[in-house]
Amino acid sequence: MKQISRLASAVAVAVGSLASGQAMAADICLNCLYTAAGTTYLGVHNPNTFDSSDLTRVNIQVAVPTFIQDTWIFDIAPAGRAEVNLSFNPINVAFTGFSIQLFDAVGTICGNGIGNATGTTGFCGTTVINGAALGTGVAGTSGSTLFPVSLTAGRYAWVVTGTAQVLQQGQQGRYSGQMTVGVIPEPGSLALVG
Repeated sequence: MKQISRLASAVAVAVGSLASGQAMAADICLNCLYTAAGTTYLGVHNPNTFDSSDLTRVNIQVAVPTFIQDTWIFDIAPAGRAEVNLSFNPINVAFTGFSIQLFDAVGTICGNGIGNATGTTGFCGTTVINGAALGTGVAGTSGSTLFPVSLTAGRYAWVVTGTAQVLQQGQQGRYSGQMTVGVIPEPGSLALVG
């Protein structure tokens, strides 16, 4: 009986700490639009407060199949997990072969401050992608990709690649989603949940 009581108390503490962390969550880059100049900076995300940013790429207007490569830079501090979820709008637009890769971006120079209709999007003047991809997620044409990764504190880049073609003149393609960060679960917590 004591063990059940201890287990219930431990679960209550774990749930309480998660709930309190969620309550402090912050939108770091709200409604961030991909900058026409290229690399977009999402800002510094704290996994202890479960920070997030919105990602939106609009105005994809290509009459012939065209390769797209978009780079979204973010910082994470302290160490934690990062996850991105993107949805593609397939109405009158063909999206094929899209994937999301995560790279180390140490040496990239970024700053905040490019305004848009609903928020502020930062821009990276110098983009440095280091080494091989730390991981790859496959993006569906009308679904989502979840890509959780454990990272040390630092600067990273999500690189979205694929082919798009507008099938009906006057239409626009787009994708949107959200990046979130959180704490790396301790092995004991995972065993407790299991």
